[in-house]
Amino acid sequence: MAARSTRPRLALALAITATAVIAAGCGDAGDTQNTDAATQVEAAAPDITAAPAGLRWEPYQGIALPFSNTDGPASTTGGAVGGFGHTPQGAALAAIQQSTRIGVAPDAQWAAVLAAGAAPGAERDSFAVNRMQVSITAPVVAAEAPTIRGYRIGDYTPERAMVTVFTSFPDTSRAATDVAVVWSDGDWRLMLPAGDSAAAVRSVDTIPSDRFVALEAP
Repeated sequence: MAARSTRPRLALALAITATAVIAAGCGDAGDTQNTDAATQVEAAAPDITAAPAGLRWEPYQGIALPFSNTDGPASTTGGAVGGFGHTPQGAALAAIQQSTRIGVAPDAQWAAVLAAGAAPGAERDSFAVNRMQVSITAPVVAAEAPTIRGYRIGDYTPERAMVTVFTSFPDTSRAATDVAVVWSDGDWRLMLPAGDSAAAVRSVDTIPSDRFVALEAP
């Protein structure tokens, strides 16, 4: 990974629907309607712990990255990727793919990778200015390349997701990368933090099991 780093509208609409059913119902029929509405609300909640389906791995700049047949990315052009599913799994894969690619893209590709992978705004502009001051011409060497172990979604709505990506390194160290992605212009894109990094990275002793979705790279 890179070196450094209410209610959604859908849920609100479902809640309003459930409230209307409760207000309209009475007696046994009302109880049945209430139960049905509650079941619909529960069924609509996305599963943030389900792994992406049809997973495969492809290298980019010396780092193996996950691709899903259903959750993306669906397109790859000159190092830039896009076409992530509008799902928690699509958000997680976008967090992994975009933060990695933006962090290690070579000189000939970084501008296109940044434009495709990051949401527009002052943070993206600032990153571009800082990126122009450095040069990356070679892939990450094997002795330093991270291995993606999986992720954990902290918060998810159809508009925004907070994802922590866990990696390990050849020296047995581990890291957690906190990544925010937003649904922008029909795709998941990185919400870059302030500064010159693609994501916020911290060292961890262990990879937690709670809500952790394993994505073991080959």
